[in-house]
Amino acid sequence: MMINLISEKTTQQTNYKDQFAIKTNKGVYFLKVEDIVCFEADSGVIFGWDKMNKKHMMTQTVFKDLEIHLDPQEFFKINRSDIVHRKFITKLKRYNKNTVSVYLNVEGKRLRTSQNRTGDFNSWLGV
Repeated sequence: MMINLISEKTTQQTNYKDQFAIKTNKGVYFLKVEDIVCFEADSGVIFGWDKMNKKHMMTQTVFKDLEIHLDPQEFFKINRSDIVHRKFITKLKRYNKNTVSVYLNVEGKRLRTSQNRTGDFNSWLGV
């Protein structure tokens, strides 16, 4: 007697944003996710940096509210205040024993992983 075991994969279909609305005192414009190099939090404000090295103030004030809209295959939170976009990473360099400097392909943009995120980050990149 043969028993068929059918394993069902439950795939959670998540709709990630392809752009964010950026509100200014002059109106609203849209920042495409594909053009975002990284996000940085500074004193309770989150900024998105685009591939032209322009800084955009996001409407979200905590990373959790932002992360749910980002594809985890494309974006990784490397420390408490920075999220990087995989396609804009150009180089990694050891900073110290447990920290990596992440070089991004916009002028002078370099961030560092936190000690407790470096291992996961390297695994995410496949290095």
